[in-house]
Parts: sequence; C-alpha cells; structure tokens
Amino acid sequence: MKRRFYFTFFILISFIAVWAHPLMAQNAIDRLATPAGSIQDYQLAIEEIVDQGQTGIPELVNFIEAQPRARDANTLKQDWDAKVTAMNLLGEFRSEDSLDVLENMLMNTDNLSAINNSARTIGRIGGKRALSILKNVLVSCNQGTLSICEYRKRAAIVGLGLCGNPDAVPLLKAELTNESNDMVMRIYAAGSLGLLGVSDGFELALIGLNSDDNKVRLSSIQALGLIGDSRALSAIEVFDQPDTTYMYRSTAKLAKTQIKASKMSTDDQVNFIYDELLQHPRTTEYIIWGTSKLKELNTPKAKESLKQLSGLTDNAFFTLRHAAFVKIKTMK
Repeated sequence: MKRRFYFTFFILISFIAVWAHPLMAQNAIDRLATPAGSIQDYQLAIEEIVDQGQTGIPELVNFIEAQPRARDANTLKQDWDAKVTAMNLLGEFRSEDSLDVLENMLMNTDNLSAINNSARTIGRIGGKRALSILKNVLVSCNQGTLSICEYRKRAAIVGLGLCGNPDAVPLLKAELTNESNDMVMRIYAAGSLGLLGVSDGFELALIGLNSDDNKVRLSSIQALGLIGDSRALSAIEVFDQPDTTYMYRSTAKLAKTQIKASKMSTDDQVNFIYDELLQHPRTTEYIIWGTSKLKELNTPKAKESLKQLSGLTDNAFFTLRHAAFVKIKTMK
C-alpha cells in the first residue's frame, strides 16, 4: 500500500516528557487558536501536544467540537486552522475516541473543509468503526439522504483509501464503475483503490490524462502515482516539462517517484524515500508522502530513517524535520 497525506511540523523539548499533563496540552491548544508570534512559536505549541501522547487526546477532541470563539473572519480562520491541526494530530495518534465528533462533522456540516478533513482523519484512524462511518456516507449519499453529496462522497472515498482496510475494496470498486458519478469522483476511487494495492482504476485514470478538464487531469496523475503501475510513466512524463504549470509539474514529479518506489523491496524503498526527502526538503507533497510512507512501512530501517530526519539541524530541513518528528513520535 502507499498511504499518502497530510501535515508537517514538530521537534522535541526534553523537559516536557517529564512534566507534561493534560492542562499543558490545553494551554498549547489555546496558543494554536491565538497565534501571536513566529511560525516556530506556533510549532512549539504543537510539539507540546504531540509530546503528551495519548493523554492529550481528550483536549484535542474537545477543541475540535467547541464552538468558535467569535464571528469575525480573522478569528474564525485562526480557529479553523487550529482545528485542522488538531484533526491531523488525532489522525496521527489513530484516536478512536475522536470518531463520534468526526462522524458528526462529516455527516452534518456544510463546510467543505470540515467535510474533507474529517473524512481524511477518519480514514487515517482506521479500524472497523472508521470503515463503517465512511461506508454509511456512501450509502446515505447514494440514497439521497444527505446534502452536498458530491463533496461528501468524494471525501469518504479518500478516507476509504487511507483506512488500509481490504473491506473497503468492494465499496470503492462500486464507486469506480458507478456511471452516475462524475469522472473526478470515479478517478478518486481509482486512486483510493491504488492505496489499497488494487489497480482496477488504472485504465480509467490513464484515459483521464487526455481530458480537457484540469481537475480530471490532475486527479488522474495523482491516482496513477498511487496505483504505481510503471506503464503510466511515459504518459505522466508529458506533464513534467518546463513549459507546463507548476501544479502539473509537481504532481507529475511526485507520481513518478511513487511509481518507482512501489517497485522496490522494502529496504530499497526506505533508502529511496530517504534520499528523495533530502532532495525535496521544502516540497510539501514529498514531505507528506515520504514521511507517511516511512511511518506506514514501520520497519526498523524506516524508524531509523525517520529518527535521522527528525534530528536534522540545518534550517533548510526545518519543515521536513518537524514532519519526521511527528511521525516517529506517534509510531506504535
């Protein structure tokens, strides 16, 4: 499988491990919602939360469930950015205790960011309950009992790919072949199947590269990277050219890297990913994919690679170092 996704940050403050307790986690969360300093200050607050381990989870859950502090645009944005960070941390910890709140958000909110982030977090938490929640979204949308189903279904499809559960495969195959779905949604299903090691969506994603729709083309490139079939390399190469836009170029580069990695043995994958991360230390897509993949592999060699990355001191590796820290800190 090839799990991919989302946030970065974090280094360790040595004394926190000894003195931390849930109240400190709450204080750190407050600082996330009221940032007043540098990015490093914001990240120090995140580091405190991460270093709490499981003891900080109740405060994270309470925070994402709480009402916004005010209604002005700036405060609302700060609150929401902090809640997205909290959800990412709950996903890293695979916190099943947060599933009730996340399910409510996914099923009932009309906020598109909330829909996407809650589904993604549910998928990353994984397990039978997570699969059931995401399946219920598909069923309810197909029955027409939920609002803005195009976005809710798409989010649930992404979550099913991330959950790592083979029971998600028949659900995703059904959405892949469902002709009432638009092309983007079917290609999302192809990519999520790819995350689960199933290549049924390969031909559809390959066809999507020729679409006149930018969303279809970009989704197809991403899906082909997740599927990992080397037959797509030459078709993807067309988008990794100097005269193409940055979005196409960066998406194609990562997809090619994912395909190459998928053909390697586990140890070779670790070495390859480690080198790629060092070559792209400020590229968000590479950091998300590479550190997540090392965490997923979960071998002694993968753990050692994350440990080394989390210990980098050069400022050029600032974001990469923090991403590696949160992965190694939340590994089981």
